[in-house]
Amino acid sequence: MPRLFASPDAPRSRDKRLNAYHFQAPVQFGQNTLGSFVLTLSRTPIELAVKRATQSALVFAVGIAAVMSIIALIFVRVRCDAQDHADNLVGDLTRRLFAARLEDRNDEIGELSAAFNRMLRRSEVFFHYVDKMVVERLLNDEKLVRPGGREQELAVTFGICRLHGDVEPAHRG
Repeated sequence: MPRLFASPDAPRSRDKRLNAYHFQAPVQFGQNTLGSFVLTLSRTPIELAVKRATQSALVFAVGIAAVMSIIALIFVRVRCDAQDHADNLVGDLTRRLFAARLEDRNDEIGELSAAFNRMLRRSEVFFHYVDKMVVERLLNDEKLVRPGGREQELAVTFGICRLHGDVEPAHRG
C-alpha cells in the first residue's frame, strides 16, 4: 500500500495573494518517490463565515440592548408616575384634602402605597376631630409638641337650661 505523506511535518506555505495555505508532501511507493501531493486550503470561506457570525452576534447584542433599554424606560416611567402621584397626595394632605389614595399594587411600591394610604386615613380622622387653629398652633410652636406638661385637678360642671314660655333660644353663629 502506498504511503501518501512521508511525515506529518510536511512542508506548508501561505499564499497571501490567494489567501490560502498550501500543504505539500511527497507520494512514495516503497523507496520510490512517485511525485508530490499538494493540498491548497483557502481561508476566504472561513473568514467570511467568521465575519457573518460576528455581524450576527453584534446585531443580536444591539437588539437585546435596545429591548432592555425600552423595558427599563417603561419600568422607570411607571415608578416615576407613582412618585408623582405620591407627591401630589402630599400636597393634598397639606391642604387637608384626604379623598385621593394611591392605587394598590403587588410590588414594593404597593407596600409603600398601602402605608401611605393608612397615613392618609389616620390624618383624615385626626383633622376631623382636631380644630384647625389647634393644629396650626401646634405646628407653629415647637414647645407645644414636646413631651411634658403638668398635672392639675380640674372640676367640670355641666348644666341644662330650659326655657319657659314662647321665648326661642338664641342661635349660635
